[in-house]
Amino acid sequence: HFLVWLLVGGLAIYLFYTKIMEALEYIFDKEIIEINNQSVRIEKYGSKFSSKKEYPAENIKKITGMFSLGGTNAVIKRSPFVNSNMPAFIIWHNRGLKRFRTFGRAVDLSNAQRILEMIYTKFPQYKG
Repeated sequence: HFLVWLLVGGLAIYLFYTKIMEALEYIFDKEIIEINNQSVRIEKYGSKFSSKKEYPAENIKKITGMFSLGGTNAVIKRSPFVNSNMPAFIIWHNRGLKRFRTFGRAVDLSNAQRILEMIYTKFPQYKG
């Protein structure tokens, strides 16, 4: 029984730690997004925390708005009761356990549609 409790406790501590790290990043981070023909790079910087993720273009299925209407990429307005720091975009990719990544917390949703249109015009392969 001791080993089972040790395993369960270790898993619980790990999950708690990852959620705390995500919360701290969410509160204190600054995002830099770089999109080109070869990859999409998402860099996050915060107080003592930083992470860089790069997704090669061949692994990206599509980039969409976080809030879309059916099959369209029209970004809809959020409720005023929803946190305004929610991400505006999702990148869908083929690698890793988590097959999507959200980004663009500082993007106003009224600008998100224009940004998507610019991305699709310049990089049509990300339209999916």
